[in-house]
Amino acid sequence: MKRTQSRQHSGQTSHAPGPTPGHDPDTTHDQRHDNKRAVPALEHAQQVPTTQVLKTLRAGSSGTVRLERLYGESLLFVRHRLDPTRRLRYTTVELVVSTRRAVPYLRDKALYPVRIAAADHDTRRRLIDAGGEWNSRGRFWWLSGAKIRQLKLADKVMISLAKRR
Repeated sequence: MKRTQSRQHSGQTSHAPGPTPGHDPDTTHDQRHDNKRAVPALEHAQQVPTTQVLKTLRAGSSGTVRLERLYGESLLFVRHRLDPTRRLRYTTVELVVSTRRAVPYLRDKALYPVRIAAADHDTRRRLIDAGGEWNSRGRFWWLSGAKIRQLKLADKVMISLAKRR
């Protein structure tokens, strides 16, 4: 209660929800506090491709703590860029926006390694019937891309070995 009273005596008032007076939504936070030159955020986006990368920081390294708190585990990199013609420095971030299982593009006639569980006898029978070739050393099957799609086994393709044959 004392805190509220002291604010009122100091001339400060609490803000009602809504836009802040004097706030321009088209400018970035740093620009609002730079009285010399305020550049609209849209203009920033148009100028970034002409910049030079000064340094790139991995998430977790010194200098990324504030942005890590903001973006969490989605943050990959923080880059500091310089626009020498306009004398502006930008801080950009690289984020992960979605994650899904990688399913490779399979060419029809190319052979790909497919690994299934040892106890999956039904799929093993379907691989044999489709002309799959067993590799006992690597413990996987070689099968054409067309057959893999037909049997709906694209998620079983061993991506790390896909280009070795």
